[in-house]
Order: sequence, then structure tokens, then C-alpha cells
Amino acid sequence: FNRATMIVVVSSSLKNSLVNMGIKKDKIIVLPNAIDQNHFNDVISGGNIRKKYAIEGKKVIGFVGSFHFWHGLGFLIDSIASLLLSRNDIHLLLVGDGHEREKVETMVSKLNIKDKVSFTGYIPHELVPKYIAAMDIGVMPDSNEFGSPMKIFEYMAMQKTVVSASYGPTIEVIENGVNGFLFEPGNSKQFVDLIEKLIDNGRLMREIGLNAKKHVLEKHTWKQNASAIINRMAN
Repeated sequence: FNRATMIVVVSSSLKNSLVNMGIKKDKIIVLPNAIDQNHFNDVISGGNIRKKYAIEGKKVIGFVGSFHFWHGLGFLIDSIASLLLSRNDIHLLLVGDGHEREKVETMVSKLNIKDKVSFTGYIPHELVPKYIAAMDIGVMPDSNEFGSPMKIFEYMAMQKTVVSASYGPTIEVIENGVNGFLFEPGNSKQFVDLIEKLIDNGRLMREIGLNAKKHVLEKHTWKQNASAIINRMAN
């Protein structure tokens, strides 16, 4: 690191870690992850996915990612189960696979919400946009203080309303109540209240989704990240 001319990290937390190691802060730049707008955009239709899982006409809450403990899928299922049981207009779409899948499926069975939850299994990355297109709300149930979750940017680019656990890297991207919503990590009530507020207010979801898309296209594309690195190197 000391020998590097420039260091690029995806969060301020990572920058601070390097500074605490003795690395000069003026050669570290923070660039959160980003999207390719040609691949993730709101023109893509999710109609075939909704038809495939028989969720036409539902408000779809979706998650994309690996099924690992740090993504908080157990928290998601525990938190949202009562809401799924009390309403017939909501469905949970879980896109991905991983070590925690069997555990999550067992939770879904025990909570009697199997008919309200769809597991897609592993989906090739090039097909993921079609699954996000089928969602109304994109969730990030849990994360950490140093990572920059790709799913956040992909949801936002596709004009979906994001509901995410509030950590440093997500706070750097999401302005709460403007281009997405943040909740205190582990706070089930706050999370569910936000979900219910959104599914009952389509106008709000559309407004937040539009703001999210605008923000990502203005600040978080790979081209913009590349330009920032090139400009820094030039100077």
C-alpha cells in the first residue's frame, strides 16, 4: 500500500482502516460500487418472471444475492412472516443460492409461508435484471460497515424502491426518504413498518424509485468510476 501511487476503496470505512494502518489518506479515494446502465435499467420487463412464479398482481418484495449469514435472510423471514400471513397481496421473491438456503427454507416451512415465498435458486448474472424487474421493493436485510452492496445499485438503477439496513456504505448512497429507505440494523418493527408503508402507497414507491434511478445514473456508473480514477491519475 505504501508503494502504491493511488488506492481505490469502496467505502469510507475501508479508507479509515488504511489510514489507521499508516497509509497516507490523500492517496486513497472512495468510489462505491456502480452499475452498467446498459445491463440494469427500467426498460427491462419482469412480466415473464411474474408469470413463471404466478405472482401477477402482487406487490413483490425481492432480495438478490448469496444466501450467507451476513445478508440477514433469517432476519428477513422472521420479520416479514406475520405480514405475509396477514395479507394476500404480498409475495417474497428470493433470488440466489448459498450455504444458508436450507436453513431459510426450513424457516419458511415452519412459519407456514411457503405459498408466499419463491426461491429461484442460482441465476446467472446476465439474467438477474429480469428478476429485479419483477420486484416492487428491493431489500438489503443486513450488511456490514465496510462493503458496498452491488444489489443496492442494481435495484436503484432499475427504479425499484430500496429498503436497506443502515450502515456506513449504504448511508453514503441512500438518502433516507429521498432515494430509498434505511432502517436500524436488526430492528424488525422499523423494517416491517417501512415495507407496509410502501406497499400501501404506490405513488411513494414510484417517486422514490425515480429518485433512485436518477441518483445512480448521475453518480454510480462504472464509466463514472473509471473517469474518476483516470482524472485522479492525470492530476
